[in-house]
Amino acid sequence: MGIITDFSSYQDMLRPNFTEEEIAHIHQLFMEYPSGVAKRKLHVVYLKALELPHQEIVRIA
Repeated sequence: MGIITDFSSYQDMLRPNFTEEEIAHIHQLFMEYPSGVAKRKLHVVYLKALELPHQEIVRIA
């Protein structure tokens, strides 16, 4: 079985927990990174670390 079939429901999906220091570091990396795909991904990770809902992250990013 693949990893996707191991989830019994949407509620079981991964929910990372970030410390305040990690959030600050991700934000710093996002702000300092040159433009491109990596910067966009850092932005999404930063917004997720702030525990924004997926719909809000999609709207912002």
